[in-house]
Amino acid sequence: MTADYDVTPSDRLSAGYNYSRRSGSPSIFQTNVVEQAGTPISDYDRVVTGNEVEINSEATARYRHVFAESDREFNFDLRRGQSVEQQFRRGSNIYRLPAGLIQIDEQRPRANEVQDQATAEYNQELAGGKLLLGYDAQRNSADYQARGNAIDPVSGLATPDPNLTNRFLYSQTTQALYATYGREFGDKLSALLGLRLENTATNGLQVDTAQRNRNGYFRVYPTLHLEYDLSEARSLRFSYSKRINRPDTEDLNPYPEFSDPLNLRAGNPNLKPKETDSLEASYAFDGGHTSWSTTAYYRKTRNDFTLVSRFISPTVLLTTHENLGTNTATGIDISARGHLSSTLSYAFSGNMNHYRLDSSNLGLPSKSGFNSSFKLGFDYQPAKRDFAQLSVQHQGRRPLPQGYRLPSNTVNVGYRHTFANNSSVVLAVSDVFNSARERTRIDTPTLIDSSVRRSSRRLLSLTFTLPLGGQKPEKSSDLFDTGTD
Repeated sequence: MTADYDVTPSDRLSAGYNYSRRSGSPSIFQTNVVEQAGTPISDYDRVVTGNEVEINSEATARYRHVFAESDREFNFDLRRGQSVEQQFRRGSNIYRLPAGLIQIDEQRPRANEVQDQATAEYNQELAGGKLLLGYDAQRNSADYQARGNAIDPVSGLATPDPNLTNRFLYSQTTQALYATYGREFGDKLSALLGLRLENTATNGLQVDTAQRNRNGYFRVYPTLHLEYDLSEARSLRFSYSKRINRPDTEDLNPYPEFSDPLNLRAGNPNLKPKETDSLEASYAFDGGHTSWSTTAYYRKTRNDFTLVSRFISPTVLLTTHENLGTNTATGIDISARGHLSSTLSYAFSGNMNHYRLDSSNLGLPSKSGFNSSFKLGFDYQPAKRDFAQLSVQHQGRRPLPQGYRLPSNTVNVGYRHTFANNSSVVLAVSDVFNSARERTRIDTPTLIDSSVRRSSRRLLSLTFTLPLGGQKPEKSSDLFDTGTD
C-alpha cells in the first residue's frame, strides 16, 4: 500500500506500508552416521515436526525534490522493517547405535529482527554523463531467544533443558558514502564507475554466558562496468567489482545447541564478513524473441563461510562456523531465453567452474575440482489471463573443506489466473517430487560423517491478490517466490 502527495510541482511526499503473515507445519527427517578412526560411534534418525508463524512488516517514507534544472534531483528515504518468527519444534532421536536409545525434546525459538535505514541521494548531469552521490545509514538489531525441554520418552514429563535455552542480542550499524558516474562515449561505448566507502560497527551479547563481542571495520568498494555495442543486437561487457557479504546473525551466537548428546552446533562471534573480487567479461545477443549471453568470470573470495566439525571429547562432535582462507572460482555462466511458440517460452541459466578451496588456515588440506548447476523453466500462456510455469533446478556436487555435498534436484509447478478486476489467484507447488534433500559427507583421517537432511519446505500455496486504488498489481515472473528459505 502506497500513497503520494505533491506538495508543489517540484516536491513530492510518499509513504508506504507492507504486511505479510506466513504460517506452516514444517517437518524434517535426518539420518546421521558418525565414525571415528573407521569405527561407528553413532547411528540414528532425527525426526522433527512442529509449526511456525512469521510476520513481516515494512513502513517507508520518501521526499523527492526536482530542481528548476530538470537534470537535478534529490531524494531522501526512510525505511523501517521488522520480522518476527516463532516456532515450535518437537524432535525425536531414534538410535540404532547405541541400540534402543530414544530421546525427545521440545524447542520454542523466537527471532525478532528490526532494520532501520535512511538514505539520501543527489543526482545530476555532469560533463555529458550522470553523477549520483549518496549517503546510507542502516542499523540492524536482533533478539534471538530459545527455550527448550527434555521429554521423558516413557512418562512424557517435560523438564527445562539449559542446553536448549539461551538468548542472544546483536546489533550492526553501517554508514556509507557512495558515488557513481556513468556516460557514453560515442554511439557504441559506455562506462559506469562507482566507489563506496563503508564503516561498520557490530555488538553481540550472549546473555546466558555474559559473553560480549564488539567489532568494527572500514572498507572501500570500487566498481567498473564497460559496455561496447557491436551492433543493435550484440554487445560486449566487462566489469570489475568488490563485494561484501556479512554472516547471518544466528551464525554469530556462540552458545552451543544440542541436537543430541553426541552432536553440538555453535556460532562463531569472531566470524568475519566475506569479500569477493570479481572480474567478468561477457558477450550478449538480444534478438527480440530470443536472447542469450555467455559470461566468463574469475572470482576470489576471502574469508568465505563454511562449517567445520571437530571432536571436543571422545564421543561429542562440535560443528561451528568458520572463515576459509580463500575460495577461488574460474568459470562460465550461460543464460538464454526465447519463445518456442506463441504461447510457450523458455528460460535457461547454467554455470560451470573450476574451484580451489584454501583452508590451510583451519589446518585442513586445500582441494580443487569442478562444479556445475543449472535452472530450466517453461512459461505457458494459453490465454491473456492465464499463466502456467514449470521450473527444474539442478545443483551439482559442491566441495566442503572436510568433504562434499552431494547433488540435488528440485521441480516446481505453478498457475496464475487474473480476473477482470485485475485481482489474481496463484496456485503453486514447490518440490513436486519431494526430491529436495541435503546429503553431506565429511571424510577426514579422524572423522567420517554422513547425513541426509530432508525438509518439508515442499509447499502447496494458494495466494489471492486484490489491487486497491485502481492500480494494476505488479505480476512476478516467478510463481514460486513463497518467502521461505
